Amino acid sequence: MNAFANPWALRSTDQQVEWLQEGSELLRRGMERLLTTQQEGYRDWLQALAARPASPAQIGEHVDHGVNLGCALLVAQVSLMNDAIQLAERALADQQRQLLGQLDTQTASPLHDPMRKALCVSACTADSMSKAVRQVASFASHHLSTAAVSAVQQARDKITSTH
Repeated sequence: MNAFANPWALRSTDQQVEWLQEGSELLRRGMERLLTTQQEGYRDWLQALAARPASPAQIGEHVDHGVNLGCALLVAQVSLMNDAIQLAERALADQQRQLLGQLDTQTASPLHDPMRKALCVSACTADSMSKAVRQVASFASHHLSTAAVSAVQQARDKITSTH
């Protein structure tokens, strides 16, 4: 029989544990970034409430802190997403390497060439989609945070020009 012995072999236990540890560490770092950013924002808000800003400059500063907090939270979320994408990419690449390695031991099989081509197409597709997702995330992160800061600045310019 020329069928593959086990074409969808699971990773070894050590590899699975390593991948889970890496995923857990990624999640911990991402959550730490989000929580730190939120904590800084809440601290700024509480300080602003306790100080009871009286002047327009103080109120403007308070608004700036709020906008910057929103931008920082967005960047932290996009960063976490990018880290997760990279982890998934490494897992997919590892799985593809294992499958290709198994294919190379089964060269006499009639499925060898079609499976090899399918894996190559799969790898190219995953690579292209990964690049597209990263570009969209980068674009969104940059432009959304810039748009928020720009909107506040434009509103401030409009208010000061009417007075």
